[in-house]
Amino acid sequence: MQRQILDRVVVKNFQSHKNTVLSLHPGINAITGPSDSGKSAIFRAINWVVKNRPTGNAFQSYFAGKKDATSVSLVFGDERVIRIKKGTLNSYKLGTDEFKAIRTDVPNEISNFIKLDDVNVQGQHEKYFQLQDSSGEVAKTLNRIANLDIIDFCIAEVQSDVRSSKREAKFLENKISEMEDKLSKYDHLDDVEVLVENLENFEKEQKECLQKYDRFVDVLEFIEETEGKIKEIDSWLLVEKDSEQLFLDLQELEDNKKQKKLLVSILDSISKTEQDIDNIDYIISAERSMELLIAVGDERKKIQQKLNDLKIILLDIDNTVEDLDEADERVQMLTDQITEYMEQLEVCPLCGGELKTHDSRWIE
Repeated sequence: MQRQILDRVVVKNFQSHKNTVLSLHPGINAITGPSDSGKSAIFRAINWVVKNRPTGNAFQSYFAGKKDATSVSLVFGDERVIRIKKGTLNSYKLGTDEFKAIRTDVPNEISNFIKLDDVNVQGQHEKYFQLQDSSGEVAKTLNRIANLDIIDFCIAEVQSDVRSSKREAKFLENKISEMEDKLSKYDHLDDVEVLVENLENFEKEQKECLQKYDRFVDVLEFIEETEGKIKEIDSWLLVEKDSEQLFLDLQELEDNKKQKKLLVSILDSISKTEQDIDNIDYIISAERSMELLIAVGDERKKIQQKLNDLKIILLDIDNTVEDLDEADERVQMLTDQITEYMEQLEVCPLCGGELKTHDSRWIE
């Protein structure tokens, strides 16, 4: 891209300049005038665009008031860069594009377009351009103007890299020599490697043995636990035998009680029948009819036979009652034995639940 030439500088409401238009020659331009005529203000206005300095609002002219903006335009042929500040508005314009001015930074698009620096603009109190500089400073300036300073920069960078590489190479050589000396101490590592391999195999075998030992210990613990459970089950089996006999005796006792209840009912019936017989005897004695007497006699014989049968039943009942008393004594004896045994247990032999002291009362 061909570099544009700065044609005009337009300053509005900047310090002492309300609306100043400064046309420039394509070559070297010098701004002259009496003191306090605004020469330095022009210099500051150009720097405000090129460098985004000064900051703040001190440079804004009282001409602007609150309505008009402070602006500086740099005109390059048909293009111009405008720096504007008004209230909260603080920006650059390049053609139709607008860029915000942030702190003291200049947007890259603006810098790349303007391409102005200290070589292009000098203040009145600075040294005469190139005349008071040393030959070296003049050469640097000319190189920078012709973009030849990149060569010096590249040479300086290359020389810096070479020096850095030499220092690093020296350091690495010393490090290699040091490492070789250290490595010489480990020439016997081949033998050590064999020992390490044997040691790893031994550790592997040891680990397998420990695993087998752990499994063996688990099996032994399981066997001991199982034997304890078997002994506990054997004790329960002994109790179960006595319990079965006890339940059989209890069932027999219950059956005897039912039979006793039945016999009592029969005795009540016999007593009622005897009363009826007494009534019949009274009727027979009072009745003069022979036929009725004979019939009653026959009936009496039948009843007497029933009475004899009932007496036999009563005799069996008495025997049964005696057997029941003996069974009650045996049940009481077994109950006492089971109660005493269960008081020594912690779980119920039937349901396997926790057994408390008062739980043995249910046997009674």
